[in-house]
Amino acid sequence: MGDRRNKLQAKFTPKNRYANFGDVLVRMRVRGFRCHANTMVEIQSPITAFCGMNGTGKSTLLQMLAIAYKRLAPARPYYVKDFLVIGPLDPAPFSDVAEVEFTYLKNPTDHKTVTISRRPTQRWSGYVRRPEREVYFAGVGHYLPRIEQRDFVVRNAKNLQITDQQDIPQVVKEAASTILACQYSAATSKAVTYSRYNGDIVCVQRGGVEYSEAHMGFGEGRTQSLVVALEKIPDVTTIRVRSTALPST
Repeated sequence: MGDRRNKLQAKFTPKNRYANFGDVLVRMRVRGFRCHANTMVEIQSPITAFCGMNGTGKSTLLQMLAIAYKRLAPARPYYVKDFLVIGPLDPAPFSDVAEVEFTYLKNPTDHKTVTISRRPTQRWSGYVRRPEREVYFAGVGHYLPRIEQRDFVVRNAKNLQITDQQDIPQVVKEAASTILACQYSAATSKAVTYSRYNGDIVCVQRGGVEYSEAHMGFGEGRTQSLVVALEKIPDVTTIRVRSTALPST
């Protein structure tokens, strides 16, 4: 089997890009947001990662990328105000002339530019010109370990009733195993209930031991949750995943 990375990248070459990805975002310029006085991002791959020291604006770029498209109904679109708020603690998270300029493929040989900018009235303009596309944004709050949530699954562990269970698709199990560099012999999603509470929880088998999300570390639980969520979203989707930064040394 050939390298999947090369196959994926081949779909993003200029001659193939529009046919495979439609009105995909190819460039973003951010001006006047936090540490971004004038930052240009050229997107040259269908999967792009930002790497840098803490406080260099990686999260801000991902947040701005989340507003690049108008999400399909009934989902609510993202706006600048969803990520940057003004108040006594943060009176100026962006400048008076802040703007984000997005460039998309309009067709195989042409481009469309949309600018989200701040008006003198302190209102943002340009949102209505955004193309439509599914957008999935997974922030650091996407997953909180069950043991830290202290939800009914943990509080009432001894009294839970399992009402249904389904095997997690093989592709999901393999993806999680690859990311975590471990081998799961089984992975299931179990529907549990207690009193008026109900929900689904992932359970896995590894090394002859079976355990649920309640006994997974943060990295393992978050990976399982994120991989399952990604497999459920439509194929033509712009995905923004925010991870935690490594401590500065």
